[in-house]
Amino acid sequence: MAGWASVSTGFVFRTGDRVKIGNVLGEGIDTGFLLTTLRELGEWVKGDQYNGRMVRVPNSMIFKGPVHNYSSDFPFLWDEITIPVTGAILRR
Repeated sequence: MAGWASVSTGFVFRTGDRVKIGNVLGEGIDTGFLLTTLRELGEWVKGDQYNGRMVRVPNSMIFKGPVHNYSSDFPFLWDEITIPVTGAILRR
């Protein structure tokens, strides 16, 4: 019940925020009395794309470890693009 109260007040995260609770990374889509539903990201999909699974996390998990909120202060997500540079381009 304390987990639901913390999540529903919006202090930890809000619906639509990208969060990591335990080892689950996802976008919060629903907060219930006992469970929070996340749209899971990553796993076998490269990048930060939705992989098709819905994960229900007990609200008590917010007291068992850190909750990473990727969209609370800054409305954009940082990402990297790797550009390989071969040695042939560098030789003159």
